[in-house]
Amino acid sequence: MKDRIELVGLDVGTTTVRGLRVSARRVVNATTGFPEISEARVELRLPTQLTPFVGDDLDVPRLLEAISAWPGLEADGGGVLLTGLAARARSARVVADLLRARAGDGVVLTAADPRLEAWVAFMARAQAVSRARPDCLVVNLDIGGGTTNVAWGRDGAVVRTASLYVGARHVRLARGTRCVEAVSAEVAGLAGEAGLSLRQGEVLEDAAAARLVQLQVEALEELVVTGACARRPWLVQSEPRGEAGSGEVVITLTGGVGELFAALRAGHEPAFDDLGPELARALLASSVLGRARVDEGDAGLATVWGLTLHATSLSGSTVFVPRADLLPRRDLPIVARVPARAARAAWAAALDLARLGDGGGAVVV
Repeated sequence: MKDRIELVGLDVGTTTVRGLRVSARRVVNATTGFPEISEARVELRLPTQLTPFVGDDLDVPRLLEAISAWPGLEADGGGVLLTGLAARARSARVVADLLRARAGDGVVLTAADPRLEAWVAFMARAQAVSRARPDCLVVNLDIGGGTTNVAWGRDGAVVRTASLYVGARHVRLARGTRCVEAVSAEVAGLAGEAGLSLRQGEVLEDAAAARLVQLQVEALEELVVTGACARRPWLVQSEPRGEAGSGEVVITLTGGVGELFAALRAGHEPAFDDLGPELARALLASSVLGRARVDEGDAGLATVWGLTLHATSLSGSTVFVPRADLLPRRDLPIVARVPARAARAAWAAALDLARLGDGGGAVVV
């Protein structure tokens, strides 16, 4: 058994492609006797680049060309995930199949699994906050170009997830201009509610952009405060599931918009060819979300970092399986980690998350 292992994470999102390759030590926990991953260090960071689209579909040749410049997806573990609007593109399955052909058996590959996205982002950036404040409910909003994946957690464990079609790239603008190229159905619904015109070829006025992002922020505020998005149900990608409970709430932000939020808070003025800066500015002005915690350095890497480190678990003592045909399973994501002596509610939340995945999910005990 080798002492060091290679882990890989790749997130093909609505706006950007981000990737990490990590080297880690395989160690044995002196207390439990089980193998663990330790001393993880980044060996390679894929330069962040815009996700290539042709209209509303992924530009498969350009995407594969960009990823092919990276020295391999083969690794001992980790994950590859297509997220946001990229996951619902017509060619998403083609891309997933092509990437699967390059990835090792230890790498989990999946598309359009917002609950997994919510879980890995929480584990990567909000878990430490949650463990430091075990009596609080920590809500992590992972806001990207197409979706906001939300995870509620207590004492380091995710107990509830949801996803909204709220993000920076629902209005696609021509490069370097404010000219509208395309509008998603979700934001078209918001535009109709606000009485705004968003026709292709028209210039998006600042006032209209501000109104659109304010409506998106209101949807996030409603979800955090009430636990639902009843006023604008067309924005819901996956309904809130799991029992969050009550108590003091701490909010954390991750994702590309989280990075822009951190930049604005630090006094920098970010520039981007979408509504990301406006959305971040509206979040900062929100009485509910404006005081959110954010990692100023790598908020946008939360999903890919979580995939790299938390989609992999090292096997320990062999467990008897009466049906040999049940294993091995491929692309079975880890969706929760639960202490053996956890309360019944924690177990119920973990199993609920596992059931919700299209192909099931794994729970680490």
